[in-house]
Amino acid sequence: MSNSLLIILLHSILGVNAVNSFWRPPEKTDKILEYDVNQTLQILWETNFKAYSLVLNQVGTDARQFIELNMTVKKYWNWIVQTEMDLTRLFYFEMFDDNNYTNTFTCNHFRILPKNDTATSTPSSSTPSASSSTSTESLDSDSGTEVGVGIGVGVSCAFFIALSAIIWYFRRRKAASATVLDSNASNQPPAWSPPSDTPDPSKQMPPPVEVPGYSAVAEAPSDRVRYELSS
Repeated sequence: MSNSLLIILLHSILGVNAVNSFWRPPEKTDKILEYDVNQTLQILWETNFKAYSLVLNQVGTDARQFIELNMTVKKYWNWIVQTEMDLTRLFYFEMFDDNNYTNTFTCNHFRILPKNDTATSTPSSSTPSASSSTSTESLDSDSGTEVGVGIGVGVSCAFFIALSAIIWYFRRRKAASATVLDSNASNQPPAWSPPSDTPDPSKQMPPPVEVPGYSAVAEAPSDRVRYELSS
């Protein structure tokens, strides 16, 4: 800021017309100034416009770049030198009166220099690293995919093995239960049934024999002599 004040003071002492003119880059100079890309350039001017806009123009073309619009009281602007226009051509600043675009003033032509060879070659030299990092990320991604697939296959196999074991266990348990039921059924005693009313001939007593003088007479066996007692 002190440099800006010094330039303003010098212009006042030298009697330079400071109304609507650039002080940096100057309005007139014997040589073409040069500024590097990414350099911070402090642009200085003096104007009586009420509202104004700063524009970067390219010599010989209609290409332009708006630096700052609708300014009112500012007398300087710190611009980082950057543009997408062709750097092989010359440039100049132009200030527009926002209330009347026919009122303008410009500075002398200047050149914007690209980055030096070292800085320019740096992105090229870093390209393999970027490619390497991309390849590494791709390999890591593929490895992660393979690991994920392997884990998925392992989990699926374990699930089917466990399911088969569970089915085999329940089938075996069911078969064992059926065997036990059959064994218990064969060991049970026969069912009880009520006795029959028909007597068994083999278990009947011989018919009674009447003997005189006795209330009960028993028939002697056929191979013995039967005696009768008198009364």
